[in-house]
Amino acid sequence: MAICDDPIRAIEQYLHQTNIEYAKYYCQQGVKKYQEQKHQDAIKQFDLALEQAPNLADAYRYRGKVKAELGYIDDAISDYNYLLLIQPKNYEIYDERGQIYYKIENYDKAIDDYNQSLHINPNLALAYYHRGLTYLKINNYQKALEDLCKATELFDKEKDVDHYEEAQRILKTIYPDYSEPLFTEINQNIRSKGLRISESILRRYHLALKTRKFVILSGTSGTGKTWLTKAYAEVVAAEYLLVPVAPNWTTNEDLLGYFNPMDKEYHYTAFSHFLEKAAQEYEQAQTEKRTPRPYHLILDEMNLARVEYYFAKFLSAMEVRMREGLAQIELASEKQVLLPPNLYFIGTVNVDETTHNFADKVYDRAQMIELEVCRNDLFEHLGEVDYREILMEVWDNLHLVTPFAFRVLDEINNYVNEAKLLDISWEEALDEQLLQKILPKLKGADDRVGEALKAFVDIAENKFNLSHAKASKMLKTFEQHGFTSYF
Repeated sequence: MAICDDPIRAIEQYLHQTNIEYAKYYCQQGVKKYQEQKHQDAIKQFDLALEQAPNLADAYRYRGKVKAELGYIDDAISDYNYLLLIQPKNYEIYDERGQIYYKIENYDKAIDDYNQSLHINPNLALAYYHRGLTYLKINNYQKALEDLCKATELFDKEKDVDHYEEAQRILKTIYPDYSEPLFTEINQNIRSKGLRISESILRRYHLALKTRKFVILSGTSGTGKTWLTKAYAEVVAAEYLLVPVAPNWTTNEDLLGYFNPMDKEYHYTAFSHFLEKAAQEYEQAQTEKRTPRPYHLILDEMNLARVEYYFAKFLSAMEVRMREGLAQIELASEKQVLLPPNLYFIGTVNVDETTHNFADKVYDRAQMIELEVCRNDLFEHLGEVDYREILMEVWDNLHLVTPFAFRVLDEINNYVNEAKLLDISWEEALDEQLLQKILPKLKGADDRVGEALKAFVDIAENKFNLSHAKASKMLKTFEQHGFTSYF
């Protein structure tokens, strides 16, 4: 018979060990029932296990899983909460509880759990994968892309083929491999949008983008330059950003932003954010071995300021990109961003007394395309309106000195239609529009201005009293002083 100095303690330890053995047995039975899809029986076994050993981690974990599958969410979370008190550094438990929160669409708590899991184990592929799926649910595609890419990298290292292939499949639904439409499709789709542009001009724009990636569109205000850039980008599924150029831009910082030494932060612009997004898309595409999506950056009325001042960094970098395929743009000291091949620059310009001419270095680095106004296109654009012939007669006599295009026609048409709702005749409404939209454009000392005014006075006589009176006054001023203007 054994002799023990502390028989009570020995008996307690013996009973405790016996309870643990029973608890493990019940837990194993519970796992077996769980695998057999006998969920209620499994819960009973886990309950018995926890009666024998209240801190048996595996029993809480499996019971939490079973309850989550049965939809007993509060009970399942309660089991995981207690389990984390027992094993606070178990990163897998945080990941599993995160999945329960994901199931009930509590995405914030799910992300918190995945974050905690990755804080403990930064290489847990499943946590990246699950967090990526959660970001997808809240439409944060950039973070979803980053997490799923990281997950695929880790799954690949772990030789986890099933999860790797599933993550790749999901990635392709976020940013599928880009495929540019055929030019015939582009042409057809743009015409379906109502944009009146010749196939030759569209072809030139298409080829200029592919060969130089810096295109300048010039032409009369209202010819559809900006509309073309938007329609084309939509058809080829390009990311699109329109940046209006301000007349007071004089440095690269006006376009790119700047580093503030006071708060030690870089102050971005919409342009610099877009530039970084294009670079990230290119780099991700390289990693995933796919074609990157194009990014179209539009500088609207780019010659309102001197291009060689605010665009200087890009003019130099573009030459490097043309030679080497890639280039870097310095945003600030020790802060550079890639100028990737999937980023395209398009500038729209109007040429008048408010704009600046381009330096030769700009022409050397760009493809210049002029959008001309075709009379037949204007005629068709007007449609079957009562005043089509009169308005085209005005255009015939004025367009050489004061051209106008589709935008003006659309505004006139809208004005006339609104006037009809007030029982105002189209003649009276058109008279007001000729006065308000056409005559202000007629100005200068060119002899053609005088000839245009004479022709307008003849057209408006006995038809359009308001515009006739104003044109007559402007013509008289021209004849007296050799110069005229609306004011």
